[in-house]
Amino acid sequence: LQVKLVDFGANASYAGGDDSESTVIFNATSTPALASSAWVALDIPLASFTGLAARGHLAQLLLTTDIGSTLFVENVYFHR
Repeated sequence: LQVKLVDFGANASYAGGDDSESTVIFNATSTPALASSAWVALDIPLASFTGLAARGHLAQLLLTTDIGSTLFVENVYFHR
């Protein structure tokens, strides 16, 4: 599972020249480990997204996987 955050930069415009993005990857050997047919809670610190130049204009959260199965997601939120 790849979790990607995209920040559109100060101009808040896609492909505006100041976009940045970063990806965090989870699999069977990561912490927490992903498991088939099970709910897994992911509490990901924003500091884990090391490729983000800024976080003031977060615009996209992309979840991708290469296993071709269904992914259910609920309760996505930012907190302090």
